[in-house]
Amino acid sequence: MRTRSARIAPIAFEDATDEVRAMLEPLRWDGVIPNLHRTIANYPSALVAFKAWGAHVLRGGSSLGAREREILVLRVGWLSRAGYEWVAHVEIGKGAGLTDAEIEQIKVGSSHPAWADPDRTLVKAAEEVHEDRFICDTTWQELNATLNRHQCMDVVFTIAQYELVCTILNSFGVQFDGDRQLPDDVRAAWGL
Repeated sequence: MRTRSARIAPIAFEDATDEVRAMLEPLRWDGVIPNLHRTIANYPSALVAFKAWGAHVLRGGSSLGAREREILVLRVGWLSRAGYEWVAHVEIGKGAGLTDAEIEQIKVGSSHPAWADPDRTLVKAAEEVHEDRFICDTTWQELNATLNRHQCMDVVFTIAQYELVCTILNSFGVQFDGDRQLPDDVRAAWGL
């Protein structure tokens, strides 16, 4: 976490308007409406837009498989030092089939020797967009060797969406849901 407290407090569900409660209710995950969504709900029209795009990237609209998506999300989360995102998506990534070893590889990045293509290419694409807002020609050709046009577009959409999410989380100071915490090894690696 970049801040020790929220810069913008999440809306308490019971204090929200009926309209906002109706927008938040479908976002309930394991019985909890995440602080991310309750924070964005301070600006209801932004929540509507955020939900629509998020539905494409995360909730079944994307042509990428869940495992591939989570490789991208976790690499962006790691590079962005977004604790909320990292902790949430380690859990989601494991559910999508990522192993503990692969999650450790994501921390190191595309230079980790255990990566095989096309996974290494996904990690590299996330690194390039994070650093330069551009996927170089070589990496783009590697993506095109194994993915179709929509999948290549969804690689970019996913990386860009999670760059946005990480910026929101870090800048608004969104705090963990429930008793989640940033693991000590991650905190140390990020110098927090």
